[in-house]
Amino acid sequence: MPQLTQRTLSVINSSLAVGGYTLIPGMAVTLLTGAGWVDIRLQALVENTYAGINRIGLTFALDGVAMNDVPGAVASVSIPEDCWGTLGLHYAMRIGAGQHVLTALGFCTNANATIYQDHALFTVYELGF
Repeated sequence: MPQLTQRTLSVINSSLAVGGYTLIPGMAVTLLTGAGWVDIRLQALVENTYAGINRIGLTFALDGVAMNDVPGAVASVSIPEDCWGTLGLHYAMRIGAGQHVLTALGFCTNANATIYQDHALFTVYELGF
């Protein structure tokens, strides 16, 4: 049966980790599903206060396995000093029946990349087929 689950940021002004993908606070979804297609959407507004260009990335993990090596499962942008960047990721995949945990992950190449206030949304929609 189709189901829609959304999560927002649980920590205001969350900083992204430097160098590797880590969990974005509050952005985890536990899904009990039959086998079928799942539509995953992730978006965030990020502020760069680093003194230079900062590359920002978003992806997700399924049952603890990061999808950052899967073509199309990563959103990335380079944000100039003292600027904002919006990232959006839309990905559909088939998953097996059972309980699954999907988590939103983010990273930056340099320090001082922050998700602005609570401007991030993680949506998982089980399509039901």
